[in-house]
Amino acid sequence: MFYVCAPTPLQWGVARGLDVGDEYYTDLATSYQRKRDMLTTALIEAGMKPFPPQGAYYTLADISPLGFSDDKAAATALLEETGVA
Repeated sequence: MFYVCAPTPLQWGVARGLDVGDEYYTDLATSYQRKRDMLTTALIEAGMKPFPPQGAYYTLADISPLGFSDDKAAATALLEETGVA
């Protein structure tokens, strides 16, 4: 026989997560949605077309309206002009 299980710290974390109550998760979802909406607005104001997620923590955006030839050119410009990578 072969057994596989989650590491003990993960099991403790899940057990704690089951004890915190629904309000914690409701507040967390509200916080993430507020941050997502702020990022979406900023991307629009920067000239991009965002694709906000409905259930994830990341947002993708179309950079083509900004005139970059590809994603590498956009990433390079972002790094060179702002120092953000």
